[in-house]
Amino acid sequence: MNREIIIAAVTAFTLVGFLSDATADAASVEAVIGKTWNFKQGKITGTISYTTSTVAATFGGKTYEGTLRIEGDQTCTKYPKIKKGAETCFGISKTAKGYKTTHGATLWP
Repeated sequence: MNREIIIAAVTAFTLVGFLSDATADAASVEAVIGKTWNFKQGKITGTISYTTSTVAATFGGKTYEGTLRIEGDQTCTKYPKIKKGAETCFGISKTAKGYKTTHGATLWP
């Protein structure tokens, strides 16, 4: 009987840990808002700041300002001077050192 209780407890703790990790990943979009991050995407490195409605990326000696909106679990940005103002949407997930995006960028403090 004690063995069954131990197995049930281990299973419950494993599920709680798994669900906590999934919740952290789902909250990643909100986790990057209100902060300035270092970023790297391909050969480009710089800093990026997110607010609830704006974004500013600095790289190559210039700062590019744009708009930000959240659509479900996607972050959507639009910069008038990058990609002819086209909107780009991407997901964000937690990593050991910061975050990564579904379009290939890494973010860290």
